[in-house]
Amino acid sequence: MTSITRFTQILKPCTAFFQQSVHKHNANKYLKGFSCENLLQVMLFAQWSKSGSYRILESKINPHIKLLKRQNMPLISRSTVSYALQNRSTKPFEETVNALIELCRNNLSQQEYKQLKLLDSTPIQLKGKGFDKWVKSNSRVTGMKLHTVIDNQTYCLESYELTLANQTDVSIGKHLVDIQAGQTYVFDKGYCDYNWWWAIHQHQAFFVTRAKSNASVKVIKSNEIEDIDKQVILQDEVVQFVNHHQKKSRKNQYVEPLRRIMVARENHQDALVLFTNNLNAKAIDIATQYRSRWNIELWFKWIKQHLEVKHFLGKSENAVRIQLLCALIAYLLLRLYYAKCQVSCSLHHFFVWLGSALFERATKIDWKTRWHPPRRIYFGQ
Repeated sequence: MTSITRFTQILKPCTAFFQQSVHKHNANKYLKGFSCENLLQVMLFAQWSKSGSYRILESKINPHIKLLKRQNMPLISRSTVSYALQNRSTKPFEETVNALIELCRNNLSQQEYKQLKLLDSTPIQLKGKGFDKWVKSNSRVTGMKLHTVIDNQTYCLESYELTLANQTDVSIGKHLVDIQAGQTYVFDKGYCDYNWWWAIHQHQAFFVTRAKSNASVKVIKSNEIEDIDKQVILQDEVVQFVNHHQKKSRKNQYVEPLRRIMVARENHQDALVLFTNNLNAKAIDIATQYRSRWNIELWFKWIKQHLEVKHFLGKSENAVRIQLLCALIAYLLLRLYYAKCQVSCSLHHFFVWLGSALFERATKIDWKTRWHPPRRIYFGQ
């Protein structure tokens, strides 16, 4: 007895919702052949098969004629996909990402779900002919930014936003974070806004961030540092802001004490200065929490290395947004399928194996069998 392909199995969690969203926004109006559903399938195949150009995508997907017909997918051409990327609505793709984020969150057990959230953004470099008509730039990058909040334990995406590069991190981050009591939010000094920090404190949540060099504070008291931590923790002080106004004459609402912790860094003369409103935790634990912020940098690195977010099929803003949204959909679906298969290999090994087996028929045994990466073979032994 035959079964559906793995490609169809991976798409199952989002197929029904995407169709509902397409119907809601009437996104298939006046379309005869290549629908929004077809565009989603093609773009997800491009992500998982690492197809960075129209020619490669066409040569990889069109040989599977019989399987394409079973999945109601037509043979694609470069002009058809290019036109669809420029003219299809981005709303169904945006709503599908949000639905998959909620699905991933609901599938996490309470033991796995930790109260440490990481906030940061990464630049998407866009340069060259075609991009110059609409991209914006800041002092570092020309293109777009992907702003994200992820869970530190599960690497599950919590929320996201795509903006042009001239948008500041703090202006997006304030609206991106859904502050919940008891959670700890870790971010760098690009999110320096004392009034936002005060809002986090008012919601009985915690933050750990890096202090700016021009922060003006007065020391209220110094906390004792345990002997075992003295090589790492240089100072642990309870401080209070001296300045009553922030930039642009905004009143500084943060009037309660907070902690300033100075952490020694290897191969650096200057210490790392951290601010937090957690007055009870150990200083070494606060330093460890900020060190966990590196995990979101690793997450960005994984996305950029393994998904197609550097080479874009289309150069219009609509085409770039759809490809980036499909990259997020591809990652979330991959995480769900990875958890369902219960394999013992890493996500990277699983992704590499899956890219070569998308159109294979998956049997029930595949769900129960743990797939192991091949043993290393050393030549010369």
